[in-house]
Amino acid sequence: MMKISIITISYNSDKTIERTIKSVIAQDFPNIEYIIIDGGSKDKTLSIIDRYSSKITHLISEPDGGISDAFNKGLALANGNLVAFLNADDWYADDKVLSIVANNYEDQQTILCGGINLVSEEGQVLKTILSRPEKLHQGMYITHPACFIPKLIIEKVGFFDVNHKIAMDFDYLSRCKVAGSQFKVVPGLLTQMQIGGASFNAKAAAKEELMVKNRYYGNKTSHYLHYYFALLIGAIRN
Repeated sequence: MMKISIITISYNSDKTIERTIKSVIAQDFPNIEYIIIDGGSKDKTLSIIDRYSSKITHLISEPDGGISDAFNKGLALANGNLVAFLNADDWYADDKVLSIVANNYEDQQTILCGGINLVSEEGQVLKTILSRPEKLHQGMYITHPACFIPKLIIEKVGFFDVNHKIAMDFDYLSRCKVAGSQFKVVPGLLTQMQIGGASFNAKAAAKEELMVKNRYYGNKTSHYLHYYFALLIGAIRN
């Protein structure tokens, strides 16, 4: 039977980590490998994780070099046919998500992706974002908390680039695309994501995204136009 590996990275996440864990262990899919990589939390995160220790396959808690490094620690442990990243601010939309993903699984060359809701800290749905893999060359049009990558692709592409602090997911999926991976959109909403964190540092995110575009899709004028537009939008929001 196929196995799905879920990797959750956390650091001082005691306000949200339990919601994440509960959404994983509530899944009706029977074969889950659950991996939690904690950056050495100083709050109550580890005591919350400990409540669910019987449902967690692997737990590492130690200082790391950032998000990419934590992702890589999880990848080194993952043995599922499909691997997904569900961070401590994310949770699955309902208890059937992994079964739906498994039913859409085709082969070890196809990445599955779906939609997410962006949710405020107060629980208000701010926006629904659907994955658009055909537009990946234009930016991060795949929602990584609702992305499931076959183990075979991971073995081919390798680990995350630790030089990226924000756009590591865009870089990784672009590497997958360049390596010949296919993408399939799973219908419906898969994941909820509470806004905040590193990905919402607009200036730094835009700079890294520009680097990724130029590296994999050529140095184009449109990339710089999108970069300056992103900076403008970020300034307006601030």
